[in-house]
Amino acid sequence: MEKIAKAVGTWDVLILNAGFISAPAPISKAPLDEYWKNYETNVKSIVILAKAFFPTANSTRAAVLAVTGGALVLPPKQVIGLSGYLCSKLAQIKTLEFLAAENLNMFFSSVHPGMIETDIFLKSAKLPAHFMVWLSQPEAQFLNGRFAKAKEIEPTTQMTIGYEGWPFPHM
Repeated sequence: MEKIAKAVGTWDVLILNAGFISAPAPISKAPLDEYWKNYETNVKSIVILAKAFFPTANSTRAAVLAVTGGALVLPPKQVIGLSGYLCSKLAQIKTLEFLAAENLNMFFSSVHPGMIETDIFLKSAKLPAHFMVWLSQPEAQFLNGRFAKAKEIEPTTQMTIGYEGWPFPHM
């Protein structure tokens, strides 16, 4: 990745679209190597890319957009066997939230592209490119570190991963 980042040079928008979904199986019966590949692809790849690409980001406005799975919000009873994929996507979102907090000069957002017929969707979702390009623009700043939705979430913690009712409202 460092070699690729050096060849690319300064960049404005980085779209993280790598994904892996293991064969559906209950946790106790899933092959560990395949189960863990969800995390290797969906989370570790972001850390690797951050280390390689962030040093060459446009210093005035760089956007990092990650494609995620919307099914992670479903109750486990509705998606039995997909815990490796969905838990890794939850970790992916939280990783982006931390990157947003740690890199205030950059924009980050997790994007659910809708139900798109991709290889991953066929195993268990045409990427909405115009929307993702829009997310990289200044008018989308209110979505920094969040799932992409609408302006009504701007002053709230909606569309982030957290614990509602946390007793420290100023954190």
